[in-house]
Amino acid sequence: MSSVKLPYFKMLCRIMRVLYCVALCLGLTFSSKGSHKGCFNKAELEMHGKPFLRKHLLRSGFTLQNPYVVEKKDHETHTCENFKMKPSSLDLKNRALSPWKYRIDVDDNRYPARIAMAECLCEGCLIDGEQNLGYSSELVKQTVMVATITACLSDPQKYSLQYVPLEVGVGCTCVIPRS
Repeated sequence: MSSVKLPYFKMLCRIMRVLYCVALCLGLTFSSKGSHKGCFNKAELEMHGKPFLRKHLLRSGFTLQNPYVVEKKDHETHTCENFKMKPSSLDLKNRALSPWKYRIDVDDNRYPARIAMAECLCEGCLIDGEQNLGYSSELVKQTVMVATITACLSDPQKYSLQYVPLEVGVGCTCVIPRS
Protein backbone atom coordinates (compact mmCIF):
# COMPACT_ATOMS: atom_id res chain seq x y z
CA MET A 1 0.00 0.00 0.00
CA SER A 2 2.82 2.41 0.76
CA SER A 3 4.33 1.66 -2.66
CA VAL A 4 1.15 3.00 -4.31
CA LYS A 5 1.14 6.21 -2.24
CA LEU A 6 4.81 7.09 -2.93
CA PRO A 7 4.51 7.66 -6.74
CA TYR A 8 1.27 9.57 -6.13
CA PHE A 9 3.01 11.76 -3.54
CA LYS A 10 5.99 12.43 -5.87
CA MET A 11 3.65 13.36 -8.69
CA LEU A 12 1.69 15.65 -6.39
CA CYS A 13 4.95 17.37 -5.31
CA ARG A 14 5.92 17.95 -8.94
CA ILE A 15 2.52 19.43 -9.72
CA MET A 16 2.75 21.70 -6.67
CA ARG A 17 6.22 22.92 -7.76
CA VAL A 18 4.95 23.69 -11.27
CA LEU A 19 1.91 25.54 -9.89
CA TYR A 20 4.14 27.48 -7.49
CA CYS A 21 6.43 28.54 -10.37
CA VAL A 22 3.45 29.57 -12.51
CA ALA A 23 1.95 31.57 -9.63
CA LEU A 24 5.28 33.25 -8.94
CA CYS A 25 5.73 34.22 -12.60
CA LEU A 26 2.17 35.55 -12.85
CA GLY A 27 2.58 37.48 -9.62
CA LEU A 28 5.75 39.16 -10.82
CA THR A 29 4.20 39.97 -14.18
CA PHE A 30 1.04 41.54 -12.79
CA SER A 31 2.75 43.38 -9.93
CA SER A 32 5.06 45.27 -12.29
CA LYS A 33 2.57 45.70 -15.14
CA GLY A 34 0.48 48.86 -14.80
CA SER A 35 1.78 49.96 -11.41
CA HIS A 36 4.98 51.57 -12.79
CA LYS A 37 6.73 51.59 -9.44
CA GLY A 38 8.96 54.63 -9.43
CA CYS A 39 7.37 56.03 -12.59
CA PHE A 40 5.36 59.23 -12.25
CA ASN A 41 3.53 61.66 -14.49
CA LYS A 42 4.56 65.35 -14.32
CA ALA A 43 2.20 66.20 -11.43
CA GLU A 44 3.27 63.18 -9.38
CA LEU A 45 6.91 63.99 -10.10
CA GLU A 46 6.50 67.42 -8.50
CA MET A 47 4.75 65.79 -5.56
CA HIS A 48 7.64 63.32 -5.01
CA GLY A 49 10.51 65.72 -5.82
CA LYS A 50 9.83 68.41 -3.22
CA PRO A 51 9.70 66.09 -0.18
CA PHE A 52 12.96 64.56 -1.44
CA LEU A 53 14.61 67.97 -1.28
CA ARG A 54 13.49 68.61 2.27
CA LYS A 55 14.39 65.11 3.46
CA HIS A 56 17.84 64.70 1.89
CA LEU A 57 19.14 68.24 2.15
CA LEU A 58 18.14 68.58 5.80
CA ARG A 59 19.55 65.13 6.62
CA SER A 60 22.92 66.09 5.11
CA GLY A 61 23.11 69.13 7.41
CA PHE A 62 23.75 71.20 4.30
CA THR A 63 21.80 74.20 3.14
CA LEU A 64 22.11 75.10 -0.51
CA GLN A 65 22.66 78.76 -1.21
CA ASN A 66 19.34 80.02 -2.54
CA PRO A 67 20.00 80.54 -6.28
CA TYR A 68 17.24 83.14 -6.57
CA VAL A 69 18.78 85.26 -3.80
CA VAL A 70 22.25 84.90 -5.35
CA GLU A 71 21.01 86.17 -8.72
CA LYS A 72 19.27 89.18 -7.19
CA LYS A 73 22.11 90.24 -4.87
CA ASP A 74 24.71 91.56 -7.26
CA HIS A 75 25.09 89.67 -10.48
CA GLU A 76 28.38 88.19 -9.16
CA THR A 77 30.69 89.69 -11.77
CA HIS A 78 33.63 89.91 -9.38
CA THR A 79 37.16 89.06 -10.41
CA CYS A 80 40.18 88.72 -8.17
CA GLU A 81 41.61 92.00 -9.50
CA ASN A 82 38.54 94.12 -8.69
CA PHE A 83 37.51 92.39 -5.45
CA LYS A 84 37.15 94.76 -2.50
CA MET A 85 37.04 93.17 0.94
CA LYS A 86 34.05 94.28 3.06
CA PRO A 87 35.03 93.75 6.73
CA SER A 88 31.55 94.59 8.05
CA SER A 89 29.71 92.20 5.69
CA LEU A 90 27.80 89.27 7.17
CA ASP A 91 28.53 87.28 4.01
CA LEU A 92 31.74 85.24 4.45
CA LYS A 93 32.69 85.48 0.78
CA ASN A 94 33.07 89.25 1.19
CA ARG A 95 35.53 88.90 4.11
CA ALA A 96 37.51 85.85 2.98
CA LEU A 97 41.22 85.68 2.13
CA SER A 98 40.02 83.38 -0.68
CA PRO A 99 36.93 85.16 -1.99
CA TRP A 100 34.42 83.40 -4.22
CA LYS A 101 31.41 84.07 -6.38
CA TYR A 102 28.39 81.94 -7.17
CA ARG A 103 27.47 80.52 -10.54
CA ILE A 104 23.96 79.17 -11.02
CA ASP A 105 24.02 75.60 -12.36
CA VAL A 106 20.72 74.82 -14.10
CA ASP A 107 19.59 71.30 -14.95
CA ASP A 108 15.87 70.89 -15.61
CA ASN A 109 16.26 67.12 -15.27
CA ARG A 110 17.29 67.36 -11.61
CA TYR A 111 15.80 68.26 -8.22
CA PRO A 112 16.78 70.92 -7.33
CA ALA A 113 16.94 72.26 -10.89
CA ARG A 114 18.96 75.35 -9.87
CA ILE A 115 22.00 75.09 -7.60
CA ALA A 116 24.35 77.94 -6.69
CA MET A 117 27.93 76.67 -7.12
CA ALA A 118 30.84 78.56 -5.58
CA GLU A 119 33.88 79.40 -7.71
CA CYS A 120 37.13 80.83 -6.32
CA LEU A 121 37.95 84.30 -7.63
CA CYS A 122 41.70 84.09 -7.05
CA GLU A 123 44.42 81.57 -7.73
CA GLY A 124 46.34 82.76 -4.67
CA CYS A 125 45.07 84.36 -1.45
CA LEU A 126 44.49 88.01 -0.64
CA ILE A 127 47.07 89.02 1.95
CA ASP A 128 46.99 92.71 2.94
CA GLY A 129 44.70 93.37 -0.04
CA GLU A 130 47.11 91.89 -2.61
CA GLN A 131 47.01 88.45 -4.23
CA ASN A 132 49.83 86.33 -2.84
CA LEU A 133 50.64 83.27 -4.95
CA GLY A 134 52.66 81.81 -2.07
CA TYR A 135 49.24 80.60 -0.89
CA SER A 136 46.49 78.88 -2.82
CA SER A 137 42.72 79.36 -2.95
CA GLU A 138 41.00 75.98 -2.86
CA LEU A 139 37.35 75.22 -3.46
CA VAL A 140 35.53 73.72 -0.46
CA LYS A 141 33.09 71.05 -1.66
CA GLN A 142 30.06 69.43 -0.10
CA THR A 143 28.46 66.26 -1.44
CA VAL A 144 24.68 66.48 -1.53
CA MET A 145 22.04 64.10 -2.81
CA VAL A 146 20.07 65.27 -5.81
CA ALA A 147 17.33 63.53 -7.75
CA THR A 148 17.82 63.12 -11.48
CA ILE A 149 14.75 62.81 -13.66
CA THR A 150 14.75 60.13 -16.37
CA ALA A 151 12.04 58.86 -18.71
CA CYS A 152 10.70 55.42 -17.80
CA LEU A 153 11.49 52.70 -20.31
CA SER A 154 8.05 51.14 -19.89
CA ASP A 155 6.19 54.43 -20.47
CA PRO A 156 8.01 57.43 -22.01
CA GLN A 157 5.21 59.72 -20.77
CA LYS A 158 6.24 58.96 -17.18
CA TYR A 159 9.43 59.71 -15.30
CA SER A 160 11.42 58.23 -12.46
CA LEU A 161 13.68 59.83 -9.88
CA GLN A 162 17.16 58.46 -9.33
CA TYR A 163 19.03 59.68 -6.28
CA VAL A 164 22.68 60.47 -6.94
CA PRO A 165 25.41 62.32 -5.04
CA LEU A 166 26.61 65.65 -6.47
CA GLU A 167 29.68 67.61 -5.37
CA VAL A 168 28.79 71.27 -4.89
CA GLY A 169 31.30 74.07 -4.36
CA VAL A 170 30.22 75.93 -1.21
CA GLY A 171 33.10 78.36 -0.68
CA CYS A 172 36.85 78.78 -0.88
CA THR A 173 39.63 78.61 1.68
CA CYS A 174 43.23 79.76 1.76
CA VAL A 175 45.81 76.96 2.02
CA ILE A 176 49.52 76.41 1.64
CA PRO A 177 50.13 75.10 -1.90
CA ARG A 178 50.88 71.40 -2.38
CA SER A 179 54.57 70.61 -2.61
